[in-house]
Amino acid sequence: MNHNVTLSNPSLMSSSDLRVALILLVLLQTCAVALAQSATSTGFIFTMEVTEFDDKGNSFRSRTEKLYFSSSGDWRRVITYANGQVIETIYLRGRGVYFHDHGNDLLLRFGDAGPGRLGPTTAAVLMAKPTFVRTEYVFDRVAYLQRRDIGPMKEETYFTPATGPFPFKRITYYDRFKRIEEPVELTFVEPDKKDILNENYTVVEEKPLLVSDLMNKVQEQPLPQYPAAARAAGISGNAVIQVIVDETGQVISARISSGPPTLGEAAMEAAYRARLLPVEKDGRPVKYRGLLYYKFQPASETTDKSSASPRD
Repeated sequence: MNHNVTLSNPSLMSSSDLRVALILLVLLQTCAVALAQSATSTGFIFTMEVTEFDDKGNSFRSRTEKLYFSSSGDWRRVITYANGQVIETIYLRGRGVYFHDHGNDLLLRFGDAGPGRLGPTTAAVLMAKPTFVRTEYVFDRVAYLQRRDIGPMKEETYFTPATGPFPFKRITYYDRFKRIEEPVELTFVEPDKKDILNENYTVVEEKPLLVSDLMNKVQEQPLPQYPAAARAAGISGNAVIQVIVDETGQVISARISSGPPTLGEAAMEAAYRARLLPVEKDGRPVKYRGLLYYKFQPASETTDKSSASPRD
């Protein structure tokens, strides 16, 4: 429903009329905020497409991200890469942040989650942030652009009041590459419970032990396949993969920490084939986590093959 308040000639209006008009304007603004908040309170399902570009203008479709946000404050993000790999992150309010081990249907607790509820915000809050730049229309919605520098990396992130702290669109500039994450579908609906947490998952509450020198635990580190598109475009560099390793030394969860287009996906696939030494804590084997490093070099240097190095 559209509401129009027209002040054609304020000088001809009485003071009481002006007060009524101002009250109506305040009520309309309050209703607009309430509608945005009520939309988010019912939950939503949000899909983004991620594409990366090199400095020559070549594009590489990287992944699709689908976010299921529940009115309870719980959420689940499913990332599907162009090569078919799938990773999941599940946030359970007041319990923790979990990664999914697809091989064993385990939910591995990776971090903590506070009791506070994530949810909608307001235009005033978004504009008050020191990183706020301007408003733009994104996917037929008013979005609030925040810009920040993270070392050599630059991020331009768009937020909307209805989707709260979750980026609505993001452009990242790093090295000589650009990554664009943009919305393709947004539906305000409460997700099914199984869309947040599959009842067949076994939850492991003990967080993996952090091992800072994980490369020293490596027994076998198979080389990744150099992606043909990256090789043809002359893309090379280092990929860093965050992994969780089980009690036997097998990688059960891998995700990209950093890396040029398509190289991270290739390194992630190779990480699952790595074998590491078991780690003990208090005399018993435990799951642990850390970083694996892979270095991709051009064909002229490695006779058309990629190489993995223990350090950058």
